[in-house]
Amino acid sequence: MPKPEDIEKLPPAERNRALFDEARYLMEDSGPVAFDIFVRLVRLGFRPAECWKSKGDILASAEILDSALACYDSALALEPRDGSALAKRGWLLERQGQDSDALASYDRAIEARPGHTGTLFQKAELLFRLGQREAALQWLDFAAEINPDFSQVWYQKAKALYVMERREESLEALERALRQNLAFPRALIMKSMLLDQKGLLDEALAAADQAVAADDDWDAPRLWKRDLLMKHGRPAEAKKAVEYASGGEEGKTAPLPEPFVVYGRSPARPPGPGDDPEWARKRAGLLWRAGRNDAALSIFVRLFQSDQSDLRSCAGIGRCLFSLGRYSDAEWYLAKALEAYPKEPAIMGMRAWCLAIRGEHSDALDLFNKALDIDKTNQQLWRDGAQLLVMMKKPKVALLLLERAVENDPSDVEVRVRKAAVLIDLKKYDEAVSACDQALKVDPRSSFAWSIKAQALRALKRVPEADWCQEQARKLSGG
Repeated sequence: MPKPEDIEKLPPAERNRALFDEARYLMEDSGPVAFDIFVRLVRLGFRPAECWKSKGDILASAEILDSALACYDSALALEPRDGSALAKRGWLLERQGQDSDALASYDRAIEARPGHTGTLFQKAELLFRLGQREAALQWLDFAAEINPDFSQVWYQKAKALYVMERREESLEALERALRQNLAFPRALIMKSMLLDQKGLLDEALAAADQAVAADDDWDAPRLWKRDLLMKHGRPAEAKKAVEYASGGEEGKTAPLPEPFVVYGRSPARPPGPGDDPEWARKRAGLLWRAGRNDAALSIFVRLFQSDQSDLRSCAGIGRCLFSLGRYSDAEWYLAKALEAYPKEPAIMGMRAWCLAIRGEHSDALDLFNKALDIDKTNQQLWRDGAQLLVMMKKPKVALLLLERAVENDPSDVEVRVRKAAVLIDLKKYDEAVSACDQALKVDPRSSFAWSIKAQALRALKRVPEADWCQEQARKLSGG
């Protein structure tokens, strides 16, 4: 994986591919960082549907379900037949108790990719939970028909049949699963349990021994064998069965196969903010990125109150307050965070803007310049620095910054439109119209660009065109 500074030096197409690969690599351990990269790639127009889905995955993993659902909807607006997005959308709707909508989404996902076993499992599980057991079983049969060599299909069917108290059929399905995968410890434990219920102790113990051999590092088979032996009055053998179980056998019981849970999906909610500070910070960071500033702020405040040395949460408070427009409050927390992270350009830029709002323009400009020396690719710094120069009545210098920002990222619509606004201040109206046209090539639905173009045209006395552009801006902004 190339270094971030090396990625930025690549030609645009290669850079975007490298950024996408880096974001995918970072998703599990560094979700907020990956999220920011996907936001940038959406703006660059690189694989936008995949980027929206990945943003949804990150938010869903942090239990930010509403925002995750909005990301999947954005992906589907671009690719209406994306089976993966439809299935994930169905799962989120199911989590929110919207079962009928979830079923409809699963149906669309199955229509888009009828051979995808995981989606068939999802629909079957929901039907099973809704009490439509026979219908659920039909979908599992369909999955088995499509993919008869996939052992998980038969294992899921065995669990469903077990709950329906069709034990013989459940055992047959387990045999079919084990035909495809002899070393399937969960299936072997369940087979052992069913054989024991039939009174076939020797066969049940043999299946338990096979489960132990199938996964020597997993304690569950040994614990099940111990419980089985204890049940039948053989304590000495039971004790011997768990001699090699990690952590010993005290207080442990064998985790029997769950009644009916879709393979690959965890029913458990991740730990909450009070359980794991690291997880809480990650979740709060994603809430902030999703625009849920109040929710993120409450988590960061709780973390900082419990540990005044937690300057990452302190920085989080500053970011949230900044996003909420509470610049005076934000400045203290951002300054405190910079004690620990003196070369963090994003925090430097936010604090600089707080100083600018307070009228301390020289200090703010100095901080912007220091931040840009550290990270010349940060578009927000270029935009905010230019805005500060406009406030300081230095539009010509602001224009230089915005031109540099356009060079950095030609797809940044906001930079192009701000450049047009500065050109209007400089009475360069034709150039302002051209800058807006360039922005609208990138994003024809930018109401900001249409509005600024209307101002430039009006200054050129091209009133009918200006009125038309203003009407476009009004329609796009919903006004």
